[in-house]
Amino acid sequence: MKWFGESWGAPVCHDVDHAEITVGESCTRCEGKFDLRSQGLIIPCAMPDRVGEVYYHIDCFVASLGGPVGGPL
Repeated sequence: MKWFGESWGAPVCHDVDHAEITVGESCTRCEGKFDLRSQGLIIPCAMPDRVGEVYYHIDCFVASLGGPVGGPL
């Protein structure tokens, strides 16, 4: 796993590698395109229909786990 954008203060921002934002890549959950202000995660993926990496806005990733969207993390 890697994270991108500005740190949001979570342990992941200190414990794993930082990556450059892939401008134009789409979020796996909302399908919105990333821009230079985006924050999120890049997660390895191995599913029958996709092998490689999946990209999430941080809010979309938290929401996919059942957390709040749009508020402070």
